[in-house]
Amino acid sequence: ANIKPRLMNNGNFVNTYLSKIRPNPDVHFESSKQAQQQQLTELWDFVKRLSPSYNTLKAHVLYHRLLFDRSQGVYDRKRFLDYVKLPREAVYIEAKYHRQREFSSTKINFNQNYKPQTLYPAIGNDEPLIRSYLQHFFLKDQDYKQYEKYIHYGYLKKNFAETKIVNGLGDPVTLSSYISAIDYKNLRNRVDLDFAFTSKQRFSAEDPVSVEVNVKNVEKLIVKVFEINTSNFYRDQRRPVDTNIELDGLLPNKEFTFEYKESPFLRVKRKFEFPELDNRGVYIIDFIGNRKSSRALIRKGQLRYIDNVTPAGHELTIVDEKNRVVSDASVWMLGSQYQPDKTGRITVPFSTQPGRVPLIISQGGFSDL
Repeated sequence: ANIKPRLMNNGNFVNTYLSKIRPNPDVHFESSKQAQQQQLTELWDFVKRLSPSYNTLKAHVLYHRLLFDRSQGVYDRKRFLDYVKLPREAVYIEAKYHRQREFSSTKINFNQNYKPQTLYPAIGNDEPLIRSYLQHFFLKDQDYKQYEKYIHYGYLKKNFAETKIVNGLGDPVTLSSYISAIDYKNLRNRVDLDFAFTSKQRFSAEDPVSVEVNVKNVEKLIVKVFEINTSNFYRDQRRPVDTNIELDGLLPNKEFTFEYKESPFLRVKRKFEFPELDNRGVYIIDFIGNRKSSRALIRKGQLRYIDNVTPAGHELTIVDEKNRVVSDASVWMLGSQYQPDKTGRITVPFSTQPGRVPLIISQGGFSDL
């Protein structure tokens, strides 16, 4: 690139460069925040040098960096502005800026897929991200003028008023004039049971479990905790547990009830602690209030394998979430259960029908797919 700068406009060169900015294969990328941050930093250091014809790629990298920052409780105003300055067609845009002639051929394609190069999915709908960042900044901002050049004033005005009202900031009478009577009524009636963006989903076996939920317009909140029989679920479903799991007919392991008396306009962040979740397992925590339900999926602990191909078959070493060797785990595959030998390793023989198949690792009452 230094010798031939024109390569920076060559799609093959750019895609190859992107594929080289990847985490070390020895790193468990999905759970390593350090690896994710390093990769996103290196991606942006590269793509910010590209021409406007790569605006979609720039937006792709910035979008996922903003998501990552938000998950860490970080809101970088400059990075956010760098993102919204990129030209696009969206419901919240200020048309006069984003429809300038020089932007006509460089607008963002929200559905462009760069996952083969960056490991991150396409942007899709970014309005929820835009709204969450604005509402964070509006907690302290006295106005929204610095965004008017890029974002439509009507969108700004509504979110500014809403942020102040639900957080009990400013004069409610003045703020109510910023939005229509219908929007004001809808805001009052709206029920929020939203998980904090900083919420964890994966925990080590020893970690205490707590969940932060933004609660609004809920007088009575019911919290139900279900422990999933992972071994049975994985054998029956052959897929990871998600929040769409059918819970009808199941009795919760624990159930709690909370009562609140705040104004229906007020949105309050509440922290719920679950000391009873002190073992490895997969849990669903169901928050139910005012005819709305929100589910949290909690994974405590992890089992995975390291594969060594031998003349006898695949020799598997099982490790936990802290990369500690687990010598008493077993493996289930295609209806057969495989036990460890004296060294703690598990040998799975070769198949006459090679292919990818689900593998369930179990230790005690916990299983991982």
